[in-house]
Amino acid sequence: MVGALLIIWIGLHVISSLRLGVNPLDFDSRTFLTPRNLWNLSVQTSAVAIMASGMVLVIVMRNIDLSVGSAEGLIGMVMGFAQVHFLVRMVELELGNPWIWVLALLIGLALGLLIGAFQGFVIAYLEVPAFIVTLGGLLVWRGAAWWVTSGQTVAPLDATFQLMGGGPAGSIGAKWSWIVGAVACVAVVFALFNGRVQRKRFRFPLRPIWAETLLGAVTCAVIMGAVWLANSYPWPVGIVNRYAAANNITVPEGGLFIAHGIAIPVLMAIAVGLVMTFITKRTRFGRYVFAIGGNPEAANLAGINTRWITMKVFMIMGVLATIAAAISSARQNSSTNALGTLDELLVIAAAVIGGTSLAGGSGTVLGAMLGALLMQSLQSGMVLLGVDSPLQSIVVGAVLIPGAAAPKLVTREMLSGMKKGSVLVDVAIDQGGCFETSHATTHADPTYEVDGVIHYCVANMPGAVPVTSAHALNNATLHHGLQLADKGLKALVDDHHLRNGLNVHKGKITNRAVAEALGYEMVEPKAVLAA
Repeated sequence: MVGALLIIWIGLHVISSLRLGVNPLDFDSRTFLTPRNLWNLSVQTSAVAIMASGMVLVIVMRNIDLSVGSAEGLIGMVMGFAQVHFLVRMVELELGNPWIWVLALLIGLALGLLIGAFQGFVIAYLEVPAFIVTLGGLLVWRGAAWWVTSGQTVAPLDATFQLMGGGPAGSIGAKWSWIVGAVACVAVVFALFNGRVQRKRFRFPLRPIWAETLLGAVTCAVIMGAVWLANSYPWPVGIVNRYAAANNITVPEGGLFIAHGIAIPVLMAIAVGLVMTFITKRTRFGRYVFAIGGNPEAANLAGINTRWITMKVFMIMGVLATIAAAISSARQNSSTNALGTLDELLVIAAAVIGGTSLAGGSGTVLGAMLGALLMQSLQSGMVLLGVDSPLQSIVVGAVLIPGAAAPKLVTREMLSGMKKGSVLVDVAIDQGGCFETSHATTHADPTYEVDGVIHYCVANMPGAVPVTSAHALNNATLHHGLQLADKGLKALVDDHHLRNGLNVHKGKITNRAVAEALGYEMVEPKAVLAA
């Protein structure tokens, strides 16, 4: 994962440099590998990374949560409404009161906990599949977010609350960044020393001293390098001048350099990552989660309260959605109906790319957070390169498909129970294969044997008939694409297949399922299109 991330960063830096006609080794301020871009990248990744750490637990337990983006939007809207209207106009707290942001955040946490508890209860105790429950939640919470303010944007937010969004004020500055880096290095050294003491105590194999020293040195170097990078990004000139004027500071002829330092949302994401890692690796609850994901029946027979554990996992997901909502709304100083839109897909993708198995039982918080960074790196890099939005989605999807390793459904032990001459066809070989004994073959040499069982593991099986496959895809989609291109909206009037795909038009809901889920009146598509 780290290697793939470095390759993407270097590739984007080289491409952006060549596009501008500059030497990649000059690290021009308009290219990818610059303090400004990497600092912004870290802030942009924070919200998704926080939710991805919780999604690991959800997926490990063989569930899914499609509602996190909508829940984030609803919670963000409620926190914004609380700050701008409820606490100021109804509770009559004065603007700038230090309790406003605290109370708003507590309201958000309570709502997130309630949403997670409700969905977890329905999934665990009423035994409704998580896919159905959270798909309904995706629609319900998004509609509820609109209902809170009738679709209006809520702004501006409390000044202290805004600090969670980053920016010059939402960073800790150079001095405290170096202190945080030093504390982190001390923690790394202590963790390595304590780990060695514990392994020695229980007579486990020990790494050589030189290996421990090298690991600690490299880790500390990475930490201090990240701090140096954050401190290399200065405040904008206009903000520096206003700050200097307000504090009677003389600005030198060459300008005043004030470093951003580490952003507060990044520190929040790191803190969440550490807590979630501790929960998954060091607590009974975490061990239960992985046990349930590995074999739910065995976990239940072992006396684990699988229903309560499931409910708690979704409650944790609700709390993390609240933290992400606080960061996202604070970053844009407003709560909008678009907040969190499609974030559920980014969160799931980050967890899966980070190595979380959709079959359950395996996954890491660090992997999911690195997956979030990888996804955001691709998006940020493509924006920097001026890539069109549709093509950005194509690239991200292309990375997700091979990045999601398929579960090993057939193990080597299972082969011994199969008759000699049996044939296994691994249709998931493009994602790494779902047989433990799989490895990719070609059309020229498509099969091999393991323990007398024939394996057919050709990558890109439709490639055996490429012309036929291409014609089939074109024949299925070209007609509809040409209709839309030639007729525009009139194509929906003439073709009921296209018309059935219309959900909303001119402020009217035209899809019955959406209207019923949100509690609004459904208008026939033909009537809206004819108006």
